[in-house]
Amino acid sequence: MEETFLDELLNMPQVYGAQRSPDGRSIAVVMANVHDTIDVFLTDVHGSALQPLTQTDQNTFLFSWFADNTTLLVGHDHNGNERTQLFTVSIESPQHLTAVTERNPPYFLYDVSLHPSGHALVFAANYDLENHKQIEHTAILWHDLSSNQQETLTVTQQPSHSHISFNENATHILYSREDKAPGGIQYRLYTVASEEDEEILCFGNEAKLTASWLPDSRRIVFVTDTLNGHRQPYNSVGVYDIYSEEITWLIDGSQATTQPAFAFAPRYSHHIIIGEMIQGESTSRVVDSETFEQEPLPEHKGLIIPFAPLSSNKWLGMYDSETQPGVLAHFPLAADGTLQDIINPLERTNISEKMLTTTESITWQSTDGLEVHGWIFRPANNNGKTIVYIHGGPTSHIEREFDDEIQYYCHHGFTVFVPNYRGSTGYSNTFREAIKEDGWGGQEQQDILTGIDTLVERGLAIAGQIGVTGTSYGGYSSWFLITQATYAQVAAAAPVCGMTDLVLDYETTRPDLRPYSEEMLGGSPEQVPHLYYERSPIHYLEQITGSVLIVQGLQDPNVTPNNVEAVEERLEEANISYEKLVFDDEGHGIVKPSNKRVLYQRIADFFAETL
Repeated sequence: MEETFLDELLNMPQVYGAQRSPDGRSIAVVMANVHDTIDVFLTDVHGSALQPLTQTDQNTFLFSWFADNTTLLVGHDHNGNERTQLFTVSIESPQHLTAVTERNPPYFLYDVSLHPSGHALVFAANYDLENHKQIEHTAILWHDLSSNQQETLTVTQQPSHSHISFNENATHILYSREDKAPGGIQYRLYTVASEEDEEILCFGNEAKLTASWLPDSRRIVFVTDTLNGHRQPYNSVGVYDIYSEEITWLIDGSQATTQPAFAFAPRYSHHIIIGEMIQGESTSRVVDSETFEQEPLPEHKGLIIPFAPLSSNKWLGMYDSETQPGVLAHFPLAADGTLQDIINPLERTNISEKMLTTTESITWQSTDGLEVHGWIFRPANNNGKTIVYIHGGPTSHIEREFDDEIQYYCHHGFTVFVPNYRGSTGYSNTFREAIKEDGWGGQEQQDILTGIDTLVERGLAIAGQIGVTGTSYGGYSSWFLITQATYAQVAAAAPVCGMTDLVLDYETTRPDLRPYSEEMLGGSPEQVPHLYYERSPIHYLEQITGSVLIVQGLQDPNVTPNNVEAVEERLEEANISYEKLVFDDEGHGIVKPSNKRVLYQRIADFFAETL
């Protein structure tokens, strides 16, 4: 009976995304917690029938509908190893996947775009087609779906997690590169007929940039954090015309008070969706791409993100909050419009909103006076113990959104504290970039520690009864804090897929991720060896005074199991006890419901016993 709540949580569908068919009659939905893996389902605007299009033992994601309205391009890797294989699946033959590319390919696929006619696709991967081997840099490859013949269109000069897309006329391919500086992004235009490849958007060597096509095939909407070579406090949004080479600015970041986080133009629409942040919380707006006038959205307490129009007066989108898991819905563009649910996860479980824990906003000052913001979840049946839940990235953040792991810990009486330390998105570019002033393992860790101290001072946490956990960079922070903080601040840590030795991590991770380490630490291990050593938790294990539970997915190509092997050897040499939980069939993060069940219970028991 005690774990009935966890059963309900892990049986609650989670909608990861949706795409309408070209004719607008069907919706393909990517969902977790229906099967033991993530799968693609088919429904209509009424949500009356939910048909599984895929059901395999791997997490499957949707890339695109074909123009025939019956076929979809999907893909999955093998147990989280991130070596994606592509398939087609037809709504007329659901659950029958036809392979497009090989299983466990000798490359990491970073992005893929389907030709509008459906006869070919282009994808970005670290692969040398001529010599049949994995490379450091990224190749843009053309794949003919009829003949299965491939050719290389171009290759980046540096490792790059390139994003790629055809325009609707299939005359041009838009793709990103990171050739000029670690973390800096440029967009280029490849002309299919002439094979010309030219840079069209670059606002500085280190500028952050995202871009996507408007449906008219000649204009591109983009978001940049840099203008005239100077990084702005907030992002700007513009529209670029590939023929006139003119830019129309929609949002000027030098004057804005919110941070546009993304902008994209849905297919089959003349609108632009702009997502913005205010103090770590999201809002969205819909803008007419011809008049640039803003369209109203229905008023709602949670965040609404429109995906695509379903008809002239009906849109597909999602809304959510910390006590409302993401609901797929349709609605008109009207302030007084009503949201009609297509898939409401709460309606498919015995959990109600009142059974879930709400969050409160909290701010504090770090050691250098910087104001930091986060969230605190205070359970009804408080057990006096606190879990610090550290997000990954670090270029990410947590806002008022549903999280089944947090809700499970709160149900068991834990207070959960979520700090959005410097380096987090959702506040300003200045705040995001502040982590680079002294690099990973620097002031952002003090942001977390001063947040913990603030909780204790305000009576919201008890010294010596505080544990830390998180995945990826959250796992790294958990390692860092258990080796550096006092026992009163951090008495236990459960790092999940976290870096332990930054040099080893740099050498064994995916090639497109190495520039991220260089960006954050100011160079490679050869250039700044002292920082890679100084900020690696593996060198401070003898300072551990609390308890440690190591969690790792053994297929992880991002933070590889080498990190665990190295730290285990050191822990045993130092005669420091620890616990370990590994998953053979997981990669970078634990995502399968059956494995999440084990993970959540083990972490909750670990903190209950050690705090």
